[in-house]
Amino acid sequence: MLNTMCLNCKKLNNGCKGTKNQLWSGCIYKEVDGSIKVIDKVKELVKTDLSQYGYTDLDWVNDIVAVAGGGKVVIKEKISGEYTEKLTEMYL
Repeated sequence: MLNTMCLNCKKLNNGCKGTKNQLWSGCIYKEVDGSIKVIDKVKELVKTDLSQYGYTDLDWVNDIVAVAGGGKVVIKEKISGEYTEKLTEMYL
């Protein structure tokens, strides 16, 4: 998975391929695209990736509420009428 710092960068796929290195937290070339929300980009990437493998029940992706880094996401789950947050491995 791409480092989350790349997800809202104007240069991603516009002269830059981004990085998968999860240890890096800054980039001297980064230009923030304020119209892109990182969480929405993560949801889009998860849906795209899983649909390539034939997964069709992807409604749970809408319950992703945060990116924890290191390829993990926080998912809000409904359990017994209450929502809880669960740290889950991302499948990218």
